[in-house]
Amino acid sequence: MNKRSLLLLLALSICCFSPLANAGQLIHEYSGSDSLNTEEFEAHAPWIVEWLVSGDPSRWEAIDVTLMDAGTRESLGTVLQREAAGNGAQLFTQSGVFYFVVNSSMFDWNLRVIELTEEEAKAYTPKSDSMLNE
Repeated sequence: MNKRSLLLLLALSICCFSPLANAGQLIHEYSGSDSLNTEEFEAHAPWIVEWLVSGDPSRWEAIDVTLMDAGTRESLGTVLQREAAGNGAQLFTQSGVFYFVVNSSMFDWNLRVIELTEEEAKAYTPKSDSMLNE
C-alpha cells in the first residue's frame, strides 16, 4: 500500500466510520489490499462490522467480503460487494466464532468488528443497504 493510499484510508476512517465505534468495544481490526481469509474472531451479540474500501478510481477495482462460521466453515452471507470506494456497517445478533473471506482486486480495505451494548444496538442505524441481511 503506498503512502497516498494510507493517508486516504486514515482520513476516510476518521471521517466515515460510525460514531458507534467509539462507544463499543473493538474486538478485531483487519486491513489490507490483497485477497485473504482473516484470523478467526469471537463476537458476542450484538456486534457490528464496519467496513471501508478505498482505491484509485482510474483502475478497475472490486471487492467481495463474506462472513464465515469458523466451526462449520459455512458461509453466513455477503457482507459487502463493491466496485467503488465507500464505507458501511452491519449489525449482527448472532454470537459465535467467525472469520471473513476477502476477495479484493486493487482495493485497500479495512474491517472493524465491534461489540455493542444493547442500548448501542437499539440506537444503531445502518450505513449501507449492500450488506448481509439477517
